[in-house]
Amino acid sequence: GVDDNASGTSVVTEVFRALVEKNYKPENTLVFIIYAAEEVGLRGSQDIVKDFVRRKVPVKGVLQLDMTAFTSSRQRPKISLIDDFTHPEQNAFLGRLLDEYVKIEWVYNSCGYPCSDHASWNEAKIAASMPFSTPFSEYNRHIHTSGDTLDKVFNSASHAFKFAKLALSYIIE
Repeated sequence: GVDDNASGTSVVTEVFRALVEKNYKPENTLVFIIYAAEEVGLRGSQDIVKDFVRRKVPVKGVLQLDMTAFTSSRQRPKISLIDDFTHPEQNAFLGRLLDEYVKIEWVYNSCGYPCSDHASWNEAKIAASMPFSTPFSEYNRHIHTSGDTLDKVFNSASHAFKFAKLALSYIIE
């Protein structure tokens, strides 16, 4: 799927590229992960989280980028912060980053279930957050269908860029 989740994957790789190009030297280790098998029970993220926990890898926080490119034509673009199966304080921090650096309206939304790989980290009591491309009332209805294609859903590279700005500000701050 172009939006679920090629869009999130492209943002993660772009953030990695930008940091390498600028020779960014973080104080803490950064790990960039692209998961598999989310739709069949979060298998990829669960395996990685179990490995991190088993090896006692310290994790300060996780930013899950799943769907980042779709915007609704009904309203000006907004970003949702998923508020269930996530870390409230880290979500509030993301809200401040969105206000300060990304300059986009945002809202909280609930999935009602562990809807993406952030939930695996949350289950292990590791701070995780997931910003999402739109308010849920406007989400991409083509996900999980053969219609999740470039011509139908990738309507805003500039919207996906906002997620890259958010991720970079999260890393740097």
